[in-house]
Amino acid sequence: MTNDPLQSAFQMLADFKNGSITYRIKMNSEQIFLLRILCEDLLPGQDFEWKNLECIIIKIMRADSLWNKRCQLAISDFYSMRQSGRKNEAREIQENFIEACPSSWYRKFIIDL
Repeated sequence: MTNDPLQSAFQMLADFKNGSITYRIKMNSEQIFLLRILCEDLLPGQDFEWKNLECIIIKIMRADSLWNKRCQLAISDFYSMRQSGRKNEAREIQENFIEACPSSWYRKFIIDL
């Protein structure tokens, strides 16, 4: 685990997605901790219940894919607007994403533009 638990959580999620680890095996306490972090970041308001772990992991993966895609589009649109001199529109794209996205992980990428 890195010094940043959120970074470690998203690395673990990438490992889930590429099949390096699976939730069907016994999960250790660190993995459960990281899943809770992902749930809080991507699915605010979602209860993290052990009995619904498979469902929660699927929801986390879907939310991650959605916000990853939207983040990439926002970055692309932001730079397109800036390159064409439309700085107000670029700022609006940035602000709209930050307002809509529940994930501090993905908001950080847009804030740092």
